[in-house]
Amino acid sequence: MYNLWPFQSEALSAVNAEFAKGMRRVIVSMPTGTGKTIVLCACVVMALRAGTRCLIIVPTAELVGQTVEKLQNIGIFPGVVKQDRDEWDYPVVVA
Repeated sequence: MYNLWPFQSEALSAVNAEFAKGMRRVIVSMPTGTGKTIVLCACVVMALRAGTRCLIIVPTAELVGQTVEKLQNIGIFPGVVKQDRDEWDYPVVVA
């Protein structure tokens, strides 16, 4: 797992609070370069521990690769959906 900065931990806590209220879809908005993908990885770990699947949608093919790499660095090997890949049967999918 990645070590989180205090502001990243705060974002993760806010996500946890929304999940505790029963929200199923939560958006985290942070400036460029502040580690959104790291916070996302922490959210995925939390979701997997709770037995929940995750769908991560990113806007570019480059970000698909970066997100997959960050997840793989912590031992999560997601499916990918883009162009000729259609790997929906994974607990975590990046599209």
